[in-house]
Amino acid sequence: DGKLNSVARGIIGKTLDKEKDAGRGEAWAYQLLDRAVAEGWPGRAQLAILSIMDTSRRLWDRVEQCPPCVADEYWKFLNPYRIPNTAEAIDVAIEKFMKHGRAADLMTLVSQHPQTVSSAGIVEILREAVRSLQAHQQDNNYLVMFQHHLELSLATLEKRDDVDEARIAELEWLYL
Repeated sequence: DGKLNSVARGIIGKTLDKEKDAGRGEAWAYQLLDRAVAEGWPGRAQLAILSIMDTSRRLWDRVEQCPPCVADEYWKFLNPYRIPNTAEAIDVAIEKFMKHGRAADLMTLVSQHPQTVSSAGIVEILREAVRSLQAHQQDNNYLVMFQHHLELSLATLEKRDDVDEARIAELEWLYL
């Protein structure tokens, strides 16, 4: 089933690229999604379409109209590198990733776009990231990158004047 879904995403993605080249990409993708919903395609088919579409507020509003099982799966598997570099998009991603236990996956966004996340938000993400790391088995590369993003995020907090040293030390202690 996983291989079949990968093939389906590949076919849809390739067609979307062709439609983009012809200037119809986004419209085509939304029409396909409308058709999938209207014809009652299974959730995994809708998810395959959603997963290849360009991330945007419009798409995320559409995801929220999907059945909860489809919307939840979308947010559980959305790659954090696909989040647009806007304060609004990062705020939405933080809310959804936190809701789905993916705080550790937010470390990339926090370290790359620290200006878009409040100090209180960074602290909350760092606290929750410990739990999400413990809950999921991660490969070595993920853990090395996580450590890198953790160091950058802690350095960001140290530069700000709205987080006291005791709170930063508490966060550092969590990761020892």
